[in-house]
Amino acid sequence: MWAVFLSVCLGIISILASLYVKSELERAVNRRRKMFALHIVNIWIISIVIAGSYYIFSGLFSKANGIEVVKEFSYIFLVSLEFSVPFYMIASFLFEDWKKRQKKYTTSEDRKVLYIKEKYLSSKNNHYDSKTS
Repeated sequence: MWAVFLSVCLGIISILASLYVKSELERAVNRRRKMFALHIVNIWIISIVIAGSYYIFSGLFSKANGIEVVKEFSYIFLVSLEFSVPFYMIASFLFEDWKKRQKKYTTSEDRKVLYIKEKYLSSKNNHYDSKTS
């Protein structure tokens, strides 16, 4: 039971970290266009982390040898893949929503006009004192 708990905790941490790294890669490399292949890579990496942590913490690593290691790890990997995909999808939607709420502006459909959100235009958040106006 302890191995399952540790695997789930590491899975949650790796989901959050992989979503953050994905967003930074998209921002740096692809100018904020979405790259679906990064989602697939993230899901595989998260499943490997979950399966590896369960395999090590449950003590199966010391008992198996040879081809049994690959066979047991592949079963654990498939189960972790099956359980991590729905959680990754939910976390991805929540992370994208959080990123949209954190932006200080929105753009028009043709991406030519910026609309600054009203809460950032209020006087209490505006620390700029212009001497020319």
